[in-house]
Amino acid sequence: MKNNIFVSVALISVYSLSLASADSLKFEAVWSSGSGSNIVSKPLNRSAFITRGEKLTGQGLRLIDVESEIVNGIRKYTGLWIGGNGSNLFDGPLSPVKLREAMKKKRDQGLRLVDFELFRRPNGGRRYLAVWRPGQGTEILTGPMTEKAFLSRGEKLTKDGLRLKDVEVERINGQSMYSGLFQTGSGTNLLTTPLTRNKFIKKRDEFVAKGIRLVDVERVLINGSNRFVGVWSSGTGESRLSLPRNFKNFVTFGIEQTSKGFRTEDMELRLRKTSKDPSDPGPGPTPVDPNPVLPNLPAEISLTSGSILTVDFTLLDGHVQLQIPSNFLPDWLPRNNGQVVFPDAFCGFNLIQVGSIFWQIPGDSSVDDFPFIATNEVSDLGDKLFLGGVEFGGPIGACTGPTVPWELPLPFLAENAPFFEPLPNMTLRVQFGSSDGKIRFKSNGTPNQQVLTARELYTPKTYNALLELLEGFDPTGPNTAYCDGVDDFFTQVCKETPSQCPIDKGLPPSC
Repeated sequence: MKNNIFVSVALISVYSLSLASADSLKFEAVWSSGSGSNIVSKPLNRSAFITRGEKLTGQGLRLIDVESEIVNGIRKYTGLWIGGNGSNLFDGPLSPVKLREAMKKKRDQGLRLVDFELFRRPNGGRRYLAVWRPGQGTEILTGPMTEKAFLSRGEKLTKDGLRLKDVEVERINGQSMYSGLFQTGSGTNLLTTPLTRNKFIKKRDEFVAKGIRLVDVERVLINGSNRFVGVWSSGTGESRLSLPRNFKNFVTFGIEQTSKGFRTEDMELRLRKTSKDPSDPGPGPTPVDPNPVLPNLPAEISLTSGSILTVDFTLLDGHVQLQIPSNFLPDWLPRNNGQVVFPDAFCGFNLIQVGSIFWQIPGDSSVDDFPFIATNEVSDLGDKLFLGGVEFGGPIGACTGPTVPWELPLPFLAENAPFFEPLPNMTLRVQFGSSDGKIRFKSNGTPNQQVLTARELYTPKTYNALLELLEGFDPTGPNTAYCDGVDDFFTQVCKETPSQCPIDKGLPPSC
């Protein structure tokens, strides 16, 4: 299918095929009175789905709903097709950034989203499937939000003249997270949050009697029980919700309903696994935090001007105190409201172009009694320590705690120094000897160990919070949080370790 364009289509008799698989895939759909062609394609891999789409488009049908699940380790795609004309594009899987870029491009071409599907990769990153048809007006696709935040956002967008058209619901860390497509519209627009089937049907009957129809339904599993979320708009229609059926039985049921004058308006897949599928993307081993919050600077760390890094061994809440000159930190570290998001996965430092090192106690500004060493000029010790860097580590950063030993090799302590124990009220002062000095982070203080990459600087929780800012980037609007230094961080990640770049191709968007 050239450029993923679907062009035309056929009849419901094309429903056929029995789906035999260890994983049980069920179809359920919303039905209302209607006419015209109405086809649900069998589950196929992506390339076969696109080929099938080309054929159906050539027969005068248009894709309006796409669904996807992993069945027996392979991602399958199925679609709902109705009679129509004009452009019809399918694309995906797309990263959030690529989707927003595609939305901007398609809007310039007079196209709007009519459906989107969302799933997670094993690393927790989101991927989208998208269907476009001709349209006009404003459209906004929100990132995942808690129910309370989503309802609040929906109220505001509705007052601004937009209406919810499509919703996706995920369960992450025990919370329901909502993503929604809002477009210019009018009339009644309601969202019902998770209800049992019986309560959902009761609410449906109540709405239908008031001239409100179901336009989108999502099933979500909560504590082992199925719940249904609905998007409702002004309009007529029975909005019948069929029971889940395997594809063969769903085809038979669909033929019966079509003969009675009903047409599918929306569909949903239900997957029951017979065993744990290692290929299931799920939320992954480090699921995205549903409420991403970037951490503040730890209480034991302060950023200073000047050129001296100080380690104060006077404990505060069991932690040594670090004063770190910010001028020597990497300039690509992310920022939150203008403040550095300090790394939280390090346990040591590598300090390049240090000038001098001094141990101090009250009354003595240069302690040099064994095992402590006072070094006036690190450069005199050779390029290995001056240009390669001096290194130390211990109960700092991710390793705070009384059981973590200090690692203070030469030139901090004598080579045969016993277990390190600071003198009362002792501080370590490390002064940089050049403006070209650098502070780099390590997982420990062992000499000659590699420094951490940009991706390794942060714990999964912090990294995922940063990732949420990247994935929320919208090329059509302001991106204050992302552009306040986060763009430089992800650019560094992608240049330094391309295999860990969250963007499939190229570099992250720049501001």
